[in-house]
Amino acid sequence: MLELKFINEFIVNEKKDRLIYEFSNPQKRENAIMRFSHKVENIVNDKFIQCRCNMGNLSNNLALSGDVYIVSLEKIYGETCPYKEALIHLNEQYTPVIIIGENTVIIKSENEDSKDNIFVLMKSTTH
Repeated sequence: MLELKFINEFIVNEKKDRLIYEFSNPQKRENAIMRFSHKVENIVNDKFIQCRCNMGNLSNNLALSGDVYIVSLEKIYGETCPYKEALIHLNEQYTPVIIIGENTVIIKSENEDSKDNIFVLMKSTTH
């Protein structure tokens, strides 16, 4: 489950158990996704937030290429697709979308007051 890797690497400790439970329970997956509707900065570990932007500022060449894993209400059980296709899906959705790459995650929350609602998280590849 790629969601487990995402949770363990990017989510704050106090939210991990709940998200693991919800993502692993078919009846609760929607709840897990909807947790990213608002206040994403309270869920993710802020040391990984590379930037916060809107769709217009999100670079198509952003450290992701090839296939990524995407989770949204429309793709509730997740699926792998090319990065460019994932960006199209991200742009079309009004509910949360999570794109998981090797060391990069893009989270789109619901748009609140025209604020930047896309979070780019990056894990350093150096040890």
